[in-house]
Amino acid sequence: MKEDEVVVSLVLKNDAAELSRLAEEVDALADGNSLAKETRFELPLCLEEAATKVVNHGFDDMDKHDILVEIRLQDDGHTLLASIVDDGMELGYLDERDPELDAFLEARRSGGSASTSRANTAMTFPATARTGATTCC
Repeated sequence: MKEDEVVVSLVLKNDAAELSRLAEEVDALADGNSLAKETRFELPLCLEEAATKVVNHGFDDMDKHDILVEIRLQDDGHTLLASIVDDGMELGYLDERDPELDAFLEARRSGGSASTSRANTAMTFPATARTGATTCC
């Protein structure tokens, strides 16, 4: 891989069946390069989780939407930057009402405590066997 090179660029539709294409691309990237052991595990896990949230919760219509996934090797030669760009809704769970802690589980509203921006989710991963922190979602 050359530095600051896009190594994966994939346009998915907002359809759960498209997630298998993402998994195949990430597997091919991992198989074709000497990625750090942690990255071979964390990169597909984080990308699948983020892309699944976009597909399942990012759109309030039945139209087809493009979701751009890019993985690029950064200038330092040791870091991969993965990004997901879409035109979906912001998933701002932090703006939700307080949780119903006194209610039985079945009676509680679903939702989480994370916030994802509408347009871009970015993650960094160590590209080589060097140790480093991984930031996911």
